[in-house]
Amino acid sequence: MAHPRMIIFPKDIQLIIGLGYRASVRLHKKISMSLGKASHQYLTTHEFCEFMGLDLKRVELMLNQT
Repeated sequence: MAHPRMIIFPKDIQLIIGLGYRASVRLHKKISMSLGKASHQYLTTHEFCEFMGLDLKRVELMLNQT
């Protein structure tokens, strides 16, 4: 069984939410900034799901299918 991905990238946000790539980049940056992350720190799927109010298991399933 594949391990769930821990890190989420703008391309993943584009797939999950259906935004364009540039809007996904802006959302990724907005979430990272609101969590107080430095530019070298990654955004986790857990943090993304908590911020957006999404179910972590469903998002992990979606990411592991691609």
